[in-house]
Amino acid sequence: MINFRFSRIHLILSELGIDIRVSNNNKPYENLEHDLNNTPKHIEAMSQSIKSIKWIVDICPDAFAQLKSPRIATATKRLARWLEDEDRTWSELNTRALALRDIIETELNDMYYYQYPKAQAQKLLSWKDDWAGAIKGDFNFDKARST
Repeated sequence: MINFRFSRIHLILSELGIDIRVSNNNKPYENLEHDLNNTPKHIEAMSQSIKSIKWIVDICPDAFAQLKSPRIATATKRLARWLEDEDRTWSELNTRALALRDIIETELNDMYYYQYPKAQAQKLLSWKDDWAGAIKGDFNFDKARST
């Protein structure tokens, strides 16, 4: 059973979407003759993108662990390597962020999910507590039969 939390996935995809748009908008300015890389606006945009990518790289392994997708893991590592580059470029960020987003969407499209009503979901999520006695081996069958 996969206990999948779509809220985290939605946040990751939203953050990737922002990084993709920001990097796409800044790509045309990378190779201009005058240096826009030192303007306050550019420095702030790069700083925010770095912070965003760090968050994505940190949360992805846990968020997608149950999918056991080597493709997502590899794309996440590639995005993490962008952070290590001394000469970070918008076009490289755009390429790597697009790749991760596309792989996540592809992997999720191959899965089927069932949305449980909240009451049933709580019952499903509490199975460890409900079955704790039986799992430990100290379940009282006589008491259970009398109830």
